[in-house]
Amino acid sequence: MSDITVNGVLQVPASTGPTSKEQCKNGGWRTSGEVEARTVPARVDERGLRRSAGASAAPRQYWGNVNPIGPRGIGPRISWLLVKGFFWRMREKYVIRDFHPLVLFYALGFLMTIVGLGLGIAETVLRILGNEVSVATVVLVALLLTFGSQFTLFAMWFDMESNKDLR
Repeated sequence: MSDITVNGVLQVPASTGPTSKEQCKNGGWRTSGEVEARTVPARVDERGLRRSAGASAAPRQYWGNVNPIGPRGIGPRISWLLVKGFFWRMREKYVIRDFHPLVLFYALGFLMTIVGLGLGIAETVLRILGNEVSVATVVLVALLLTFGSQFTLFAMWFDMESNKDLR
C-alpha cells in the first residue's frame, strides 16, 4: 500500500473495519469497501522513514499512529497479569470453593524445581571453581528436578481433567 500525501500531510485510513457491514455514526450503513480517511502530519526522520509529527526518534507505528506500548513494556505487564490470574484461580477454585490436591502438587512442583535449579547452579559454579562435588549431591539435584517436574505435570493434568467441561 503506497502512502498518499496531500500538501505535505500523510493521508491514512482511520479504520479498515470488518468485512461485514458496519454502522456509521449517522445511522446509515457503510460497506467494507468504503474507508474513512484522516490526516496525520508527516515528517521524515534521519533514516528516511516517515514518522508522525509528535513521534519520538524510533516510534512504533501502525497506520500513522504512534503505539505507546513497546515490547519491553508489554511483556512484563502481560506476564504479571497471567501469573496473578493463575494464582488467583488456584486460590479461588481449588482452595476456597472446593479443596483439590493439585494446589499441593503445584506448590511442591514449583518448590522442588526452584530448589533443584538453585542447588544445581551452585554445584556447577563450585565445580567450575575447582571444588570437589560429591555424587550424592548430584543425585539430589537430579531427584529434585525430576520430582519437581513430575509434580508440576501431574498438577497440570489434574487441572485439565477438572476443567474438561470448559472446552
